[in-house]
Amino acid sequence: MAKFQISINRPPESQKDFIRALRQVGPIGLKQAVNLAIHFERFRNSVLVAGIDLPVAEHLASALRNAGAEVDLQASSVSTAMLCVPEVNAKYEWGAFRTIVKVA
Repeated sequence: MAKFQISINRPPESQKDFIRALRQVGPIGLKQAVNLAIHFERFRNSVLVAGIDLPVAEHLASALRNAGAEVDLQASSVSTAMLCVPEVNAKYEWGAFRTIVKVA
């Protein structure tokens, strides 16, 4: 079965609605959703979630679009669902200035 990914091209002006939509993606807390919103402001065209089925991807994409975000729904090469992982099998953590950095 084909898997899909959602990329955020442009976050919306309203952070409040965007953070609510981000919390629908997975079991993340408010602080993590705020950090993701800040990440997408700085790094556009980033993958939010990959390796999900089409109905789930369409639902999440519509929720993000309703919040005002510009999103792309694309085919994914990843078969396992992942949340905000820029590179497969790489580990990341929150670094200085609320950016995601790769752990060596």
